Amino acid sequence: MKTQTAVKKVPSFNIAQAYQGFVDEPVPSIIFDAVEAGGSKRAFTIGLFVVAFLIGIGTALFWGKISADSADTILNALPAEQLAISAHKTIALDQVYPVQVNADDIDHLNSWLSYRLETSVSVPQFEQLGYTLIGANLIPDGDMISSMAVYENQQQERVSLLTRYASGQQEGNEVDEAHHQSINVIRWDKHGYQYALTSSLNTSKLHSIRKLIAN
Repeated sequence: MKTQTAVKKVPSFNIAQAYQGFVDEPVPSIIFDAVEAGGSKRAFTIGLFVVAFLIGIGTALFWGKISADSADTILNALPAEQLAISAHKTIALDQVYPVQVNADDIDHLNSWLSYRLETSVSVPQFEQLGYTLIGANLIPDGDMISSMAVYENQQQERVSLLTRYASGQQEGNEVDEAHHQSINVIRWDKHGYQYALTSSLNTSKLHSIRKLIAN
């Protein structure tokens, strides 16, 4: 006489309680039994892992976008003096790669900057004061791009000129000065652009360079 194996029945009410907040309807017992089976349980676990992984990626991307937007807002709010000091210390003073494009071909340098900045650019030169143009860099500046030209004299003292092309400020007589450790900065506005000269040179020498740009 054959003995019938009892089919496990799980009350749907209990399952509904277990999954309360995730499903509105009771889970059929056949699905619950399949999940309880060894192979199916492993597959179910892997499925949950994949879903959690995808949710994690989505959350990271979403949070990264928020963080990037916040970083842009903060960076764009930086005063020109602070941005100039940071760029000068991290890029202009580098002994190997102080510039992205060298000044060997000044026409190419101006064309490259003009193309990337979407405005006509002519990098000033100060050879009459003993400072040779090395080249220039593009500087991320919030939701826009600024440029930084780098110069050097025979004593290997470097001067950088940060230019913001959308400052919204008109020309004025006011010149601001800032100091950070051994670095000096002078900043001014001209024709809607914002300039910041940065160097370890004293401010009087920086003002001499500024006069060439202002004229």
